[in-house]
Amino acid sequence: MFSSEDYMGTVVIKRGSVVEGVLVSITKEGLWVDISAKTEGIVPLAEMKSVQASNGFKAGDKVWVYVLDTENEDGRAVLSLDKARTIKGWQEIEKCLADGGILEVDVRAFNKGGLLVDYNNVQGFIPLSHVYGVRRFDEEERNSFLQNKIGQKIKIRVLELDRAKHRLIFSEKVALQESQEKARDDLLAVLQEGETRRGRITSVHDFGAFVNIGGIDGLLPASEVCWERGVKVEDLLKVDSEVEVYVLKVDKEAKKVLLSQKRLLPHPWSNAGDKYQVGQVVNGEVTRLKPFGAFVALDDMVEGLVHISELSERRVSHPKEVVKRGDTIAVKILAIDTEKRRISLSLKQAQQEMV
Repeated sequence: MFSSEDYMGTVVIKRGSVVEGVLVSITKEGLWVDISAKTEGIVPLAEMKSVQASNGFKAGDKVWVYVLDTENEDGRAVLSLDKARTIKGWQEIEKCLADGGILEVDVRAFNKGGLLVDYNNVQGFIPLSHVYGVRRFDEEERNSFLQNKIGQKIKIRVLELDRAKHRLIFSEKVALQESQEKARDDLLAVLQEGETRRGRITSVHDFGAFVNIGGIDGLLPASEVCWERGVKVEDLLKVDSEVEVYVLKVDKEAKKVLLSQKRLLPHPWSNAGDKYQVGQVVNGEVTRLKPFGAFVALDDMVEGLVHISELSERRVSHPKEVVKRGDTIAVKILAIDTEKRRISLSLKQAQQEMV
């Protein structure tokens, strides 16, 4: 067990104990450490392979050491940084397993089964199925992917621990999933409808796209991408692109978020009053027929109504007697109400002016 007594106090030094000492000096022989036993102990170079003397050690630093021998031929205690780090590492890993926490480990090597990692001089293994980002690679692709992990620090979750058998299994995938879930829960707690967020497109589909806005993949439906009709999502959005999105709806219970991009763009009706004027004759496409008249699209979003009384000079009982869906016709603008998004049109008056 570790002793936390002040190094100036009296500590009973026994072989196999781990104590905290104070670094006195660094020499070619190793580290000289005051271990509170009225003497200095030596950490030989062979007992500090897991660290470097040049990695920031300086006189006055407190260090944990393992007592290999209480007295050598020179009357000095022989100490080990490596064994102290290993014991400390196991204790922290055991605590992490008990608490359900997450640790950060160093990736040292790989084999066909997964990654070999190190935590405080304790070696562990991450099976391939628990390495985050692994897909159905062929052998060359898999080796290249794992090779790129070497030297990285990655977060892990402890899955299995058997100290007696030196068996230690980690999972990078579970740790990241838990981190992502926490980030999602934290964001859901503060996310408000009506906010504008910046996100990254993670996938694109016919029905829309998913945008990650800081831990949550929100749905951006095809109908909320832009104001124009009939535009393919794939033509407008690309995976990994960054976009500004408007938060339409937050379902905290279901942990779902609905987003919009078009709500951040000017609505076509906002400049309809500048684009169209009363008395103007314009071309449009018949989009719908109702008993009371025909709807005509003047552009992608601005649609007006030709009342049945304005379809023809003769009496008409149904618009289909004069026009059909898909027809392109010339109409005269009779009135514009941009607030209510209404435009009144006349087919017969346009025809009269064209005679």
